[in-house]
Amino acid sequence: MIVSGLFHSVTHIQGGVVGFLNTTTRVMRLTNCINNSQVYNLNPVMNARSGGIIGLCNTNGMTNVIINNCLNLGTIYGVLVGGIVGTNDASMTMNNCINAGSIIGITTAGGIIGRSNSLHNHFDSYYNCINSAVIRGTQPNTNLGCIIADPGNGSIIDCY
Repeated sequence: MIVSGLFHSVTHIQGGVVGFLNTTTRVMRLTNCINNSQVYNLNPVMNARSGGIIGLCNTNGMTNVIINNCLNLGTIYGVLVGGIVGTNDASMTMNNCINAGSIIGITTAGGIIGRSNSLHNHFDSYYNCINSAVIRGTQPNTNLGCIIADPGNGSIIDCY
């Protein structure tokens, strides 16, 4: 799936492919997704989340989310942003994902993930992910990370 265009949002969740992933299926997979759109989340709410592929992934600890071979090429701008996922509140495995779009965050900005929470005692694994873009904060105290700006429980293996 390839998504192109320009998305402006005043809602608090915005994603280039999926805004809010909330499912109770046992396993959820996103594979070979490409975002080539510009995502601008203009909502000033402090928990507004934006991502190149998914804005917010929250499955209440019931679903394993697997993201494979996804690519973000678009600029992502908002309060809490990530090149692939803005906020992850699920048990997630991510493989071979690339962010090549500029990431501009007000409170948090990560090249692959903005924030990974451990609300449901989940463990995340990120393998072979690459961020090749500039990560910027608009405030002096913005949390910045090449891979994950605000990490939870998990492992980051062979990510650059």
